Amino acid sequence: MQQGRIKHSWLITLALVATPSMACQWSAEQLVGDYDATEQAGFFETFALDADGGFQSWLHERPDANGEWQLDDQCVLQISVTGLDNPIVLTVQSLSDTSIELSEDGQVTSYQRLSN
Repeated sequence: MQQGRIKHSWLITLALVATPSMACQWSAEQLVGDYDATEQAGFFETFALDADGGFQSWLHERPDANGEWQLDDQCVLQISVTGLDNPIVLTVQSLSDTSIELSEDGQVTSYQRLSN
């Protein structure tokens, strides 16, 4: 009986440790829009996140990449670009009506929202 209690207690502790403390405060619908990098260091110069999950980017005002995107419950934006084996993984740091901040490996880039 004691062994069962210890095992049960351990599983509860593991579940609490493995469960993130906070879910993403933004929804995929809130990310839909067109964005332009405010800095040279941006992963994309200009990009669009469509309501149907479509993704497009432009470099020097010319089409650059396209694919699909999704946002998980930890604010991780995963972009699967056509022709790339691995998705681009960015974390949403902040979002407003006028901008979004995305990070990759600790590097934060700000983008101005052009439309939504």
